Amino acid sequence: MSESRKMGVVQLTTVTAINMMGSGIILLPATLAEIGTVSIFAWILASIGATILAYAFAKCGMYSKKVGGMGGYAEYRFGRLGNFLSNYTYAISLIIANVAIATGVVSYGSYVFGFDLSPMEVCLATISTLAIAASISLVGPKKFGKFTSLG
Repeated sequence: MSESRKMGVVQLTTVTAINMMGSGIILLPATLAEIGTVSIFAWILASIGATILAYAFAKCGMYSKKVGGMGGYAEYRFGRLGNFLSNYTYAISLIIANVAIATGVVSYGSYVFGFDLSPMEVCLATISTLAIAASISLVGPKKFGKFTSLG
């Protein structure tokens, strides 16, 4: 991989944090709204925890000579089965999280803009949201990292 396509630790941390935070942190204020203003502290704490974990993964990636990211770290300790299970469960969690985030975006958007969508329209809007988000990442890792970190 050429030097211009590599991401730095800040960009890796940002991309990983965004992936890990997902809909859980985005929807946390709505879930905890019944509790009151103390829910803001839960949201902040969850954000800090996810960012620290993302930073740890970014640092592991910088110091590890093994390829394969999280699966590579699992393979180093648990063998090929660990690599497979790590990557498989991560892929399944990403599919579920991305659909949840896209559904949340469509739900918030329909509420903010006053649309009354049928279930089929919600499905099509969710698929469109996923397609738009996926196409943004096609510009390459360095540009995507800069886009997500606004830097």
